[in-house]
Amino acid sequence: MLKYFCFILLLASLSSATVLHGTVYGSDLNPEQDVLIQLVEPIKQTYLAKNGTYRFDVLPGNYTLVATKGLLEVEETIIIQTEGEQVFDLFLIPTTFSEEELWEETNDDLVVDSSILGYESWRYWVTGILLLILFVRLIYLRKKYGPLPLFRLFGRRKKKVELPLETKSAPQNKDDTNSVEQVVEILQQHDGRMTQKELRRELPAMSEAGVSLLLVELEQQGKITKIKQGRGNVVLLKK
Repeated sequence: MLKYFCFILLLASLSSATVLHGTVYGSDLNPEQDVLIQLVEPIKQTYLAKNGTYRFDVLPGNYTLVATKGLLEVEETIIIQTEGEQVFDLFLIPTTFSEEELWEETNDDLVVDSSILGYESWRYWVTGILLLILFVRLIYLRKKYGPLPLFRLFGRRKKKVELPLETKSAPQNKDDTNSVEQVVEILQQHDGRMTQKELRRELPAMSEAGVSLLLVELEQQGKITKIKQGRGNVVLLKK
């Protein structure tokens, strides 16, 4: 008899129950899958919304609905006053910072070390001074030599004029003549081809700078040709 009485009470409660259902949406406003839904008060019920939708049979009253997925959680209070169906959607969106927290972070970002500002200011001053000096130097050179093409032409002409004068003004003594002839004889003994290092070995009494000057003189006279090979030069005797 007691069983029938409980069954009747159950049917009566179900007949007066309300169907609470809805959908859980994510931050992209699409249904969120695999969300744990809990109806906390007054009777705790749990439902796993695999496709984002949930459904509870409840009686009129106040309820706390909690949706959880990973680290995200949303809690809502629901008041059921009428029987039938009631739709209540949930939005599982990451919690945003409060206005005070945002202002605190903004103020922290605005605090700049004064030493950094001092270094930046000093670097700008030095760069500006160097650019000013370079600008003044370019103006001076332009006034003195004219535009860049004319300055290059002036430099070429100056070299062409000064080289013959220096060559003519440098007197040649008898020792230099003998040394030049000695270099020519050594080249002839080696079939007219030697490296500058080999030639230096054949002239132990002469420094490396002296050998280089002799080769320059022979090259100006048109008697030899120097060819760059690796780190050294190959000296060829012209016939």
